[in-house]
Amino acid sequence: MDLDQGLLTELFSTSVISSRELENVRVKSTSFDRNECLIQLLRRKSQRDFGVFVDALRTVGQSHIADILCSSS
Repeated sequence: MDLDQGLLTELFSTSVISSRELENVRVKSTSFDRNECLIQLLRRKSQRDFGVFVDALRTVGQSHIADILCSSS
């Protein structure tokens, strides 16, 4: 996932992640670590939040990831 294309902002604006969670992801030093942190946060979220996350992926131009997640669930 490319978190620099607006995904974190989209997740924050749709209340999937809080401001504290947003900063916890952003402070990670590598993109791998940021992705891993976000995935760990999302694992504790609701099914609704997962759906919003998938929609956010599509919104920010990462439909290929959304398609993979939806086909494997």
